[in-house]
Amino acid sequence: MYIEKRNVIIAAALVLLVGGFFLFSPKKSIAPEDVATTTDSGKDTQIIDPSTSDVVAPPVTAPKTTTATSKPSAPKPAAPSVPQTGKMYKEFVQPTGFSNTGALGLLNTDAFTLGQFVGKRVILLNFWTTSASNALRAFPYLNAWQIKYKDKGLLIVSIHTPRFTYEHSKSTVDAALYTHNVIHPVVHDNNYGTWNAYGNSVWPHQYLIDINGRVVYDHVGEGGYQAEELKIQELLAARAQKLGLPQESYTPYATPKDAVLVDLSRLKSPETYLGSARNGTLGNGTPYRDGSQDLVYPATFLGNAPYLSKSWSFAKEYARNLVADAGLHYEYDAKIVQAVLNAQQLTRVKVLRDGVPLTTENAGKDIRFEKGDSYFYVSGVRIYEIVNDKAGYGAHALELLIENSGLEVYTITFG
Repeated sequence: MYIEKRNVIIAAALVLLVGGFFLFSPKKSIAPEDVATTTDSGKDTQIIDPSTSDVVAPPVTAPKTTTATSKPSAPKPAAPSVPQTGKMYKEFVQPTGFSNTGALGLLNTDAFTLGQFVGKRVILLNFWTTSASNALRAFPYLNAWQIKYKDKGLLIVSIHTPRFTYEHSKSTVDAALYTHNVIHPVVHDNNYGTWNAYGNSVWPHQYLIDINGRVVYDHVGEGGYQAEELKIQELLAARAQKLGLPQESYTPYATPKDAVLVDLSRLKSPETYLGSARNGTLGNGTPYRDGSQDLVYPATFLGNAPYLSKSWSFAKEYARNLVADAGLHYEYDAKIVQAVLNAQQLTRVKVLRDGVPLTTENAGKDIRFEKGDSYFYVSGVRIYEIVNDKAGYGAHALELLIENSGLEVYTITFG
C-alpha cells in the first residue's frame, strides 16, 4: 500500500515538472527581416502578419530585401579585347565646311565629329585635293568600299585640304565630288587644321582608325588598294569580336570597273609645279622667283623639266604666258599626261608629241582634232587630260603652243 502511494506521488511530480517546462519556456519572436523575403527564384513569398495570421500581399511600393545568400548567376564572358596599338586619332580641327553629311543623318553639320563614331565603327580618313590626279584616282576604290562595308561598320571620311587658292571654294570641291560619284562625307580643311594635326605632308594619304580610336594603318600616295582592303576586313572582324557581333564573310578584292590603272613601277615622271613657290625643276629661267622672265628654248632638253618660250610671269602658284604663241616643252616618260590649267578667256592650245599631232590612239579626253591638228580649249580652272596612250608607257617629247596670252599653268601631272 505504501509502495503504490509512493508511485502515484512520483507520477504526479513528473506531470507537474513537464507541464511547467512547456508553460514557462520562451516563445520565438519574429524579426522584421523575416516578414518579407524573396526566394532564390526571385518570386515574392507570402507575408504573415503575426498579430492576425492573415496572408498580406506584399506592398506594391515596398522594396524587396533578402536575408538569404542567393547563388550568383554565372557571369557573362567578357568581350575579347582588341590590341591597343597605334596613336590615338585626332579630332577635326576648325573645319571650314562639310559636304555629303546628309548620308549620316546629321541635321547640323557642326555635330559631325569623329569622336561620336569611335568605339562604334572602323574609320578610314582620306586626305585629298581636287587638283591632284592621283588623289582623284582613289575615289573608285573608296566608292566601292563605301557600298561594300558601310553597313558592316566602316565609316569613310575624306578631308579636303587645298593646295591652291582656287580650291578653297566649296563649289569647286562639290563639283569634283559630283564628277567622281562620291557619296561619303567630306570635311573641308581650308586652314590645314586637321592636316597639321595628323602631321600630313602629301596628297593622297589614307589612315585607318580601329574600334579603339587608334590609327593602326596609313598609306601614302595611290596604289596598294588590295592590301588596304584586307586591313579594313581585319579591323571590321576585330570590331565584330569586341561588340559581340557575328563575323562577316566578304567577296574577294576586285578592281573597280571605273578605276584608272597606273603602273607605278613604269611611271618615270613626277608631278611638276610651275609656280615660283615650287618650280625648282624649271628647265630654263630662274626658279623660285616671282615676276616676269623672257625665255628661249635651249638647243637640248633634259627629261622631267618644264621649258618655256617667250615672256612669262611667275606667281607663287602658277606661271602665266604674257604673249600669244608662247610655248611649253616637256620630255616625259609616262602613259597619261594631265595639267592643272586656267584661263580668263577661252584659250586654244595646240599639242604636238614627238613633233607631230596626237592621234585617237594617244589623245587624252580633252583633245579635239581639226584640219590635221590636235588641240584643246582651256576655260576655267581644272585638270585637263592631254595624253592617254593606249600603247602604254614610254618616253616622249610634249609641246604645247598657246595661241592666246593669259594661260595659267599650275602643274603638269603624269600617270
